[in-house]
Amino acid sequence: FVANYTANDSSNQNSFFIQTRNTEAANYIITKSIQRRMLSAIFGNAGFGKSTAIKQFIKDRPEAIYIKANNLFTTKDFLEILCEKLNLKKESRGRSLFNAVVKSLERIDRFIIIDEAEWLKDKTLDMVRNIWEESNTPIILVGTLKLKQNLKGNNGELDYLDSRIRLRLTFERLKDEELKDVCQKFGVNAWKKVKDLTNSNFRLAAFLLEEAKDLADMHGKEVDEDILIAASTMIVK
Repeated sequence: FVANYTANDSSNQNSFFIQTRNTEAANYIITKSIQRRMLSAIFGNAGFGKSTAIKQFIKDRPEAIYIKANNLFTTKDFLEILCEKLNLKKESRGRSLFNAVVKSLERIDRFIIIDEAEWLKDKTLDMVRNIWEESNTPIILVGTLKLKQNLKGNNGELDYLDSRIRLRLTFERLKDEELKDVCQKFGVNAWKKVKDLTNSNFRLAAFLLEEAKDLADMHGKEVDEDILIAASTMIVK
């Protein structure tokens, strides 16, 4: 079965992109942050297209340093990843790592985007601020709405960090016209049903349309509301 199976990649999610007011605003925020060497932040609920937007922005920009955080990240992990991105030898001590990163960034023209930054601990967020201040390197933090609170600290202890965030953007749900464009990308007209099933969440809409298209092709049909409903049972919670 596996040897004879061929995946249908005609609507590969990795190549899916559509310009929206969110992506346009993200482009503006990142561009301004780079030009003015600022520390900025982009927020949004899961599935609103933040990662898609920033990956599209940096696709043809080799000067970008992209780091994706996770729940296991320590401050040393972050510094070591930066060293790898900068082709630096990893030092054993935290301060040595920090100094090496700052000195390298001072000499080159790069910018840093940290995705899923809500996973960064307070100490790491504070270190990011120090890197920005000491190296004058543009840094854009990207994360869920939890990142908004994290930038202040649980008891306001990081207010000094939050006050240094120059530009901010919060992603919103797709507008009707944008959802129509997403549906048209998949050749689907029933956008109102997609809206009902996904609440205009970008990622859910794309996943639903992809599965609905495959399901319709399997049965030799066009995507209609019944197909969308059937596909939603595999996608939407």
